[in-house]
Amino acid sequence: MKILVTGGAGYIGSHVAFEFIDRGHEVTIIDDLSLGLEENIDPRATFVKGSILSESDLQEVFRQEFDGVVHLAAWKGAGESMTDPGKYARNNLNGTVNLIHACDRQSIKNLVFSSTASVYGIPHYIPMDEDHPTVPINYYGETKLQIEKNLGWFSQLKGLRYAALRYFNAAGYDVQGRVRGRERNPQNLIPIVMEVAAGIRPEMEVYGNDYDTKDGTGVRDYIHVNDLAAAHARAMDHLVEQDQNVVVNLATGEGHSVLDVIYKTEEVSMRKINYRVVGRRAGDPDTVLAGSKKAFDILKWEPQHSDLETLIQSAWQVYKHELKGTSVMTIDIDKLQKKSGIIGTSDGIRQVLEMIAQVAPVDISVLISGESGSGKEVVAKALQKASKRSNSPLVIVNCGAIPEGIIESELFGHKKGSFTGASEDRKGYFEEADKGTIFLDEIGETPLETQVKLLRVLESGEYMRVGEAKTRYTDVRIIAATNKNLEELVRKGDFRQDLYFRLKTVSIEIPSLRNRIEDIGPLVERFALEFTRSNDLLYRGFMPDAIRRLKQYGWPGNVRELKNFTEKILVLERGERITSDIVKRELSDALPALDRNPALPVLVNQSTDKAEIDLILRQLFLLKQDTEVIQKILVGSSAPEAMGSSFPLMDGGKPGLNVSERSMEITEEGQHLIRDDAIGDMSMSDLEEEAIRRSLRFFNHNRRKTAKSLGMSERTLYRKIEEFGIEPKIKRRS
Repeated sequence: MKILVTGGAGYIGSHVAFEFIDRGHEVTIIDDLSLGLEENIDPRATFVKGSILSESDLQEVFRQEFDGVVHLAAWKGAGESMTDPGKYARNNLNGTVNLIHACDRQSIKNLVFSSTASVYGIPHYIPMDEDHPTVPINYYGETKLQIEKNLGWFSQLKGLRYAALRYFNAAGYDVQGRVRGRERNPQNLIPIVMEVAAGIRPEMEVYGNDYDTKDGTGVRDYIHVNDLAAAHARAMDHLVEQDQNVVVNLATGEGHSVLDVIYKTEEVSMRKINYRVVGRRAGDPDTVLAGSKKAFDILKWEPQHSDLETLIQSAWQVYKHELKGTSVMTIDIDKLQKKSGIIGTSDGIRQVLEMIAQVAPVDISVLISGESGSGKEVVAKALQKASKRSNSPLVIVNCGAIPEGIIESELFGHKKGSFTGASEDRKGYFEEADKGTIFLDEIGETPLETQVKLLRVLESGEYMRVGEAKTRYTDVRIIAATNKNLEELVRKGDFRQDLYFRLKTVSIEIPSLRNRIEDIGPLVERFALEFTRSNDLLYRGFMPDAIRRLKQYGWPGNVRELKNFTEKILVLERGERITSDIVKRELSDALPALDRNPALPVLVNQSTDKAEIDLILRQLFLLKQDTEVIQKILVGSSAPEAMGSSFPLMDGGKPGLNVSERSMEITEEGQHLIRDDAIGDMSMSDLEEEAIRRSLRFFNHNRRKTAKSLGMSERTLYRKIEEFGIEPKIKRRS
């Protein structure tokens, strides 16, 4: 269809024009640019600078033929309408009458009118529906109501078909980032808050804090401008297809208070919103909400982007480019820490947070280093959330978990037929992360051949899919992480020096947990609360002496190990207050200061990796034996009398089976010398699968290390992973 959009350079109108063009319609825009911005006009649209108050301008634009008109051109200041009603009468009323006459002359029968929920006035009930009495309390609302009535008369007398869309506060900006010019002379709350955040205004006024609401400030309904645009397009479809007039509300039915908006903006922008409370405006209701059931029933419309997070995030993407002041970075470290979920008050963590605050808004690569389990991914996510790409995808890739033979295909994509199994074209992670951020974990595991291509992407954004000669481009920020000493790898020739220097534009070093033991208490408390809440467990806390005992341990697995230990001890000691003795018992095999159990096996002449695998398999076998014994007792087979004196005992006087140590031996050559009678009917395939799963988990899904420790090739491990259906731990998030 050919659509005319009045006011199509304005805040809402520009989004509406994009929506119609995206749906395949031809759009012409008429706007006098008194409020609109030419930079916001979709370049695919035809633009005519003119006013609906001018008969000659309307004649010029109506030289074209149109199938429908979307009417948004209007003044919209409720307060201003009470001090300058003539301005609103001329523009809103007279301009619309001119437009309706022009439509009638051209036999245009379909008109979508952008009205307002201000036509209702003071709420008689919440949420207000379309049958609510219409008694406007300002002249702006009255002009909109009069226009609706005029449309009704022209429908009755001239056969015009119209849709009137009523809504309160339009907010946010195009989620695709195509509309970038900020609103002129904003009247609504969210753009005003944005101007304070950007330093355009020094402060804002909050009208009253004595409303009957949760925080004392007024609650209002906000609708994302993309959702409004979609509703206008659906309304036009309804007029064309159903040939029926319709008046509907566009709303979420859930309001947000003034302080909700301010606090969310502070969280998103990481800037302080200065405001002062003044007296409430006469006649302002506590809560104003509308219902949109009719819009859903008739137009099949419901909001997709109108949650407060998206409203504020999308608006800040526009306003943050207007930042005023001595520095772009005025990030509140405490708010950054709360938003990112980074726990701790130690000097090391404070330095990490300060570095995030400094580099997050600057579009440069960052290298995060730290021991395994120290929280590198958490820092990467914090950098992305505080960056200008926070509304775009974050793609997380564990380079060590991808086999060398397919890593380039995973990163850069491949062309159909480029290798066996490439049955279709496939995007790589860099292509998926376009306009966003990619986090390359364990970058030190990347093959040298792949490092060359990574350097090219870093320097120019260029890459090629596997099997394709076409050069592609991606706009992506790279955050890399490693638990290795990359400088040492460079000296050994295992890592390219040029890539190393390009990656470490900014480096963030995460301290190990043993070097920030003052953070162990807060970490344990957070992990315990989250775990018990999600699993509905009783939590009575850790005693101070238990925390002191935890601080004596070296925590080689860092925060990840502490988290796993906390969860384990809460399950084993369900509902108990955790004491020092409980911690001592659970850590007895790790804390050198504690007494060791002489019954535990001592492994010698083995690497740490090999010893871990050996221990895993031994525990599997013991678990299988215990299960078999319990099964025999329950079914009353030839097992000894229930726990009687004739039941064979293991060391320490506990019931069990006497299984020779030789039956569980695994030699250095990888031969499994395990007697069938020691493991019951558990197949070797079962043991192999469990060993692979646990080994992958132990090595944080680093397949190279896992294959080496299991004594198999990486290709064989990859085949086994597919055979057993073990999912690869490569995360994608948008």
